[in-house]
Amino acid sequence: MFGWHEAAVTFSIEQKARWEALLAAAGIAYRIKTLNRRSPSPFGGGQRGRTGTLGESLALEYEYRFLVRQGDWERAREILAQPQ
Repeated sequence: MFGWHEAAVTFSIEQKARWEALLAAAGIAYRIKTLNRRSPSPFGGGQRGRTGTLGESLALEYEYRFLVRQGDWERAREILAQPQ
């Protein structure tokens, strides 16, 4: 996406919710790109059909990438880097 830069990445839905609240409170426009790490790729059949989810952490199934406008990138990084 032109003009949008990745500010942070998390696998935690709880962290995602905290970051959404922080960015909204700061008035920073953001987008979230969600990736399902277990979904099949258009280039392959995927692993789920062959292996299932045995032994895998389902907490790592979804990846959330926070994108912000270039002008807000440094401020967003500072806000998201603050400890809970």
